[in-house]
Amino acid sequence: MAVPVMHDQPFRAARLTAPGVAPAAIPFRRLTPDRLAAALTTAVTDPGAGAGGPRPCRPGSRRRTAPPPSSRR
Repeated sequence: MAVPVMHDQPFRAARLTAPGVAPAAIPFRRLTPDRLAAALTTAVTDPGAGAGGPRPCRPGSRRRTAPPPSSRR
């Protein structure tokens, strides 16, 4: 769950949201307890939330997952 506050955080939040690794960011000025609770509930209960991100390795595995390829060069 990203809550961008300053500097490059909105950019970084968008980078998490685009591939589906995180739900949509909530700008700090629009953050309320209800919005945060709803977003966290979605992130925890929605089976599709986070489905687009890299898969974690099994504990103890030497294999590492690569980040998704960037469209910018």
